[in-house]
Amino acid sequence: IIAFSGPLANFIFALLLFIFTFAIGKTIEDQLPVIGKVEQSTVFQVEDRILQVNGEQVQGWTDIIKYSQENQSNSFLIERDGNIQKINTAGIPTTFWYQNVLPYAPAKIGEVSPGMPAYEAGLQEGDEIVAINGEPVSNWYDMRQKILEAASTSVDITINRNGHTFQKSITPEENILSGEPIIGITQYLPVKFHEKYSLLESIRYGTLSTVNFTLLNYQALFKLIAQPSAIKDNLGGPVMIVSMSQQSAQKGWNSILTFIAAISLVLMIMNLLPIPILDGGHIMFCLIEAIKGSPLTIGTQMALQKIGLFLLLMLMFFAFFNDFSRIFKRSASLNEQKIQQSQPAP
Repeated sequence: IIAFSGPLANFIFALLLFIFTFAIGKTIEDQLPVIGKVEQSTVFQVEDRILQVNGEQVQGWTDIIKYSQENQSNSFLIERDGNIQKINTAGIPTTFWYQNVLPYAPAKIGEVSPGMPAYEAGLQEGDEIVAINGEPVSNWYDMRQKILEAASTSVDITINRNGHTFQKSITPEENILSGEPIIGITQYLPVKFHEKYSLLESIRYGTLSTVNFTLLNYQALFKLIAQPSAIKDNLGGPVMIVSMSQQSAQKGWNSILTFIAAISLVLMIMNLLPIPILDGGHIMFCLIEAIKGSPLTIGTQMALQKIGLFLLLMLMFFAFFNDFSRIFKRSASLNEQKIQQSQPAP
């Protein structure tokens, strides 16, 4: 019971924090309610701006999905070529807004994940990706497709930063969950608004966030165990945590609290690993005792504790090495970019 108390405290603390972040309201980031890509023939056209859906005012793309009706007719108020007009449609399934019609999405970076290839290459928030391997990209979808096609081979990415253009060679990493090649950037979301939640909604969404985050991390952990070669690319230490916390701090208290909750759950998961010296190791000793009918000898337990301590120290050393290696690469890339930007255009 004592061995479970620490991880349980981590879980409860994270759960309460997640609930609290919803209770105080969240700043929602979203895409513009403007159509950027039409995959199939529909009544909608590229560059249509959707103003209302079934009489409800639209702020971002998720509002379109939220207010659209699947089992009954829909009424859309849109702006097309400077003119306001009304469009009526039959029921629209949710998948329509993810597969048939997609939002306007320029190839502009919203966030750069610490420790990822884009971070090491010195990419920054607000950078615009204008070409991949010399081929121009006009939107986020084109850019993502070209990176997917590149798989794990190096890609030459042309960046526009404040009017200065430069090129970086980046080798994508495999996403441990999806298996897709990624470079560690998120899309820039220009629409921001504050969303409030009731107490019941806060409890519901907070609980779902806690459970989903825990399950995703366990899924990633199992895949890392099955694929040890991916550990190097996915392991980070205190330095990376600091970088991530700074990124969260820039977004406000809600993001900071969400980050703290996530760290608490990660600590719970790590602490439950069956490694002697951790709570998971003590639980393992108890299970062995229950199976064999007697506890391990003190000498055996001490030896296993030393092995566990050695493994943890090696893990920490490797994490620190990874952190400083990434920081060094990013610093070198940023310095190189400054030199390029300071040089006069030919």
